[in-house]
Amino acid sequence: MKQVCVFAILSLIIGACVGTSANAASDANVKQAAKTCGSRNTNHNVRVRACSKAIESGQYSGRSIVALFINRGGGNFSIGELDRAIEDFTRAVANYESTPRLNNMFATAFMQRGIAFREIRQMDRAIKDLDLAVRLRPNFAKAFFHRGIIYLKKKSQLDLAIRDFNQAIHLKPDYIGAYNGRAQTYFEKGFLDKAIEDYTEAIRLMPENFNFLIGRGNAYSRDYKFGLAIKDYEAAIRLNPNSPMAFFNRGLTYESNGKTALAIMDFRKAYSLGFRNPLFIDKLRKYDALPQ
Repeated sequence: MKQVCVFAILSLIIGACVGTSANAASDANVKQAAKTCGSRNTNHNVRVRACSKAIESGQYSGRSIVALFINRGGGNFSIGELDRAIEDFTRAVANYESTPRLNNMFATAFMQRGIAFREIRQMDRAIKDLDLAVRLRPNFAKAFFHRGIIYLKKKSQLDLAIRDFNQAIHLKPDYIGAYNGRAQTYFEKGFLDKAIEDYTEAIRLMPENFNFLIGRGNAYSRDYKFGLAIKDYEAAIRLNPNSPMAFFNRGLTYESNGKTALAIMDFRKAYSLGFRNPLFIDKLRKYDALPQ
């Protein structure tokens, strides 16, 4: 997940800054750059340039400079400049130990840097940053959620993932992502009833999300509830007729239920939609169904 609510939180701080230059026109340009830096609706490349202009002006310090670095880091993250994003978040937290009044902002920076580390697969560094985020801000539901995602990805620490998703939901009972993450974790552990329960809650909160329906369908299928699984895949296809995963997983369920002809039709449809998993290709070859 990328840059969730960071710009909205920090833009008000930036908007209140006042320049110190004697040149009124220059001051106005810098203030506009700072405002653009904190705008969530701005193009990411434009945001990065605006943040840089405000930072390089030398007119900001304290809370404001921290906000500028966090927002530029968010922009760099969004355009795929992960090393630059990490550098920006690192500069944002430079004084975190001596400035406790800014703990909420530092927690945001540590969380965002942790997400960036996760994207470059430095999982231990990511967890360390998210540990700091929740230590500085114990009620930070998003930080618990993102740490849970890392534990889920590590596979060997699923109980820790569940712990973090539990805490995220405790802090924010309508946290859709946390229900989905916990459902995936329960699925990995083989707790299918609990996975289905969490997917059902995620679907209730966001009924237009076809991926949640595919997830619940997979849990039903693994639990040999093939009819319910097919219903979920069909609902997912109605929401997104171009989802290869919905067709592929429905095909697997048909195959498990002995309906080979229907399975092959779904596999071919998934192939036509661009699905190219090597194991899937082998399955098409097995049925002599690989398009020429």
